[in-house]
Amino acid sequence: MFYNTKFEHFLEENEDGEVQRKNEESFLSLSLLCDKMKNVHGKVKSHNIYIVSCYYSINSIQTLLDSLDGRKVHIIISALGHSQEKIEEIIKDLKKIEKNRNKKIYVCSKFPLLHSKIYYAENERADGANCLVGSANLSENGFSNNEEVLVDVEDVGAKQQIKSYIKKLIEQSIDIDRFTDFCVNDNSFSDFMSFISAGYIVFRPNNQIQLNYSGEKLREIAKELKSDVENGTRNSELSIDLEKYISSKEYLNFKINTKIKSGARIKDHCIETCFGYWLPYGKHHDILNVCDDGEIKKKTDQIENVKAGLMKIDVDSKPFQEFLEKFYASIKNGEQPVYISDTQKTEIAKDIKTFITRQIKYIDNRKNSIARGFLITPIPYFWDDRCAAEEFYNSFWENVDSRKYKGIAKKIWEYFEKDYQKKNWTTLKTKANMEWE
Repeated sequence: MFYNTKFEHFLEENEDGEVQRKNEESFLSLSLLCDKMKNVHGKVKSHNIYIVSCYYSINSIQTLLDSLDGRKVHIIISALGHSQEKIEEIIKDLKKIEKNRNKKIYVCSKFPLLHSKIYYAENERADGANCLVGSANLSENGFSNNEEVLVDVEDVGAKQQIKSYIKKLIEQSIDIDRFTDFCVNDNSFSDFMSFISAGYIVFRPNNQIQLNYSGEKLREIAKELKSDVENGTRNSELSIDLEKYISSKEYLNFKINTKIKSGARIKDHCIETCFGYWLPYGKHHDILNVCDDGEIKKKTDQIENVKAGLMKIDVDSKPFQEFLEKFYASIKNGEQPVYISDTQKTEIAKDIKTFITRQIKYIDNRKNSIARGFLITPIPYFWDDRCAAEEFYNSFWENVDSRKYKGIAKKIWEYFEKDYQKKNWTTLKTKANMEWE
């Protein structure tokens, strides 16, 4: 682990021609990072410190904050592309950290695949800065176990661009201290665009777990076959029904039901738009609370039962091979049976194994959202696309207009116009429209 501005500074060859580090100073450590963040150019005390990290550890963040006492510290952590439930889990974990009001921690939810690692310290006048970029996360692995690099950025223009990038990240992030404020207040957002962007999109995932295998090898076979017009079949949809194998008395005789009934009613808590159901910032708990725990448990058990059925399939077993042979025998080109080579059968069996593994992983990742009947995700940034912004805007206000005396629509009306009873919707919508135009 090392950092330097020039890579030749920290590597050299020994007498045996082996490449090695020159000295211990080239090793990256958390204490060395703290020293770099404390003072700008080694002599002026830093005032504002900004850290962007994909992964983190509580101990590393706590050590850094304790070392940088008396300075304003802003730490931005990636949401790692996870669902709203995982974001909440990350925030709950980060809330364990002891800090004062000068220390801010954010979870970047609008760029869920954020993978940057930046360590930036500036003086009080913001006319001088230390900036390190590289591969090291703010974690034990990043500064103790892994082989990582952080490089000093010396170019002033590059530092200014990095500072602008960090500010943009903060604007698109959740302040964990505000996360428990589950009601919209007038001081939360400056305009309509930021109000919308801070919310979430809620949609219903596919409530049927797919157990029909129709892989590439089957599609190749299907292309060579004629469609049976008389019987209304299309060979391009050739597929192997694994649910039939699992449930068949002839084979596993393991009863499953892959159709999961829809979950809780979400319309009462959201605004319907062209992108899906929009949920305001801080209101996700309202929609989670409408779910009946007993019903979720029942659906979760049903989903686990489907997973158990998949795990019972042994693709190499004699019963499954017999099941496949029956399927192959049913494939006909017109009236003629189709020859499937041993090579094709081997490739299909291998592909089915991959398909089963993928479906089991899908069930593990989506079990909660399938059981609830909906998935909460950050809203995409679309404001630079004029057509998309107008389409969203029109669909949003159309739905609010139709439900303005009820639930969340009324809250939104109150948010944009305190004396809404004296105003008409044209005035209110014009005000919101001006703010994002």
